[in-house]
Amino acid sequence: MSNYINILRPANLLIIALSQTLIYFMFIVPQFEIHGIPRLLDNQLILLFIGVTVLIAAGSYIINDIKDSSADLINKPTKCYVGGANLSVKSTYAYYILIILAGAFLAAYIAIAIEKPLLFCIYPLAVFLLFMYSHSWKKRSLSGNIIVAIFCAFVPAIIWYAESDGMAALQLANPHIVLVFSMYICFGFLVTLVREIIKDIEDIEGDKAADYQTFPISAGVERAKMLAIFACIILISTYGLWMLALVKLQTWISLAGLVSLLLLPSIYILTKINAAKTKIDFSRLSKHCKYLLLASLIIFIVILLEI
Repeated sequence: MSNYINILRPANLLIIALSQTLIYFMFIVPQFEIHGIPRLLDNQLILLFIGVTVLIAAGSYIINDIKDSSADLINKPTKCYVGGANLSVKSTYAYYILIILAGAFLAAYIAIAIEKPLLFCIYPLAVFLLFMYSHSWKKRSLSGNIIVAIFCAFVPAIIWYAESDGMAALQLANPHIVLVFSMYICFGFLVTLVREIIKDIEDIEGDKAADYQTFPISAGVERAKMLAIFACIILISTYGLWMLALVKLQTWISLAGLVSLLLLPSIYILTKINAAKTKIDFSRLSKHCKYLLLASLIIFIVILLEI
């Protein structure tokens, strides 16, 4: 029974749900109320909406573990939940289908309730892309890394899309706070891209055994490190836009937090990528990137409290 829970990565799902809840109720709702902008989703619908996002992520974890079981036996044997004495492939597929159908039902209900059918179309597209990622794209050079980075950015961005009319109005009323939100979305994409490249280097042994063609395998570890460094430099350069918006908003505590909790750790990661040699080194860097994702949410919340 524990494997059915562990395969869902409950801690990650909690972070996704918490992120979207905080973004909506601490950013969207207050900003819309300040500027007299009506919101499309009521409290019940936004909670169901967050549930759909969580189910998309849960389904992606399940199908990824199914498709990646042979490599996981080498890369992370203590966290391999499918095959052997663990969950059977057949039962795990059934579990995946159940999760996906539940998400489809909720997505259809929300789309009908808000009379926005295109919103439902995002659901099967997201499920298909994540299935293809697990099935083949993650085994190819860079394509899988980009897909995962896009879906990390998708967590806050889908909230923007759901309330796109109101966000357009907010852009006119307070462009600086919208710029901060935009940079938060871009940050999620870039830091995840750096982390995924580092993880591919970390997992190179198992990926080779499974006949994957990730970037470190096809281009070599040194080139992969250079790519991670390049992506990290782009990430660091984007902090300038964050800082500009925070200066305009006069949120000095948030500006100090951005420098101390994001900028300096990002520079630290940049300096350590080239020096990393062992699987443990790359594992630590991957964890540092995960810390950045959590720290960025804290900074975003502080900004919202300070404005």
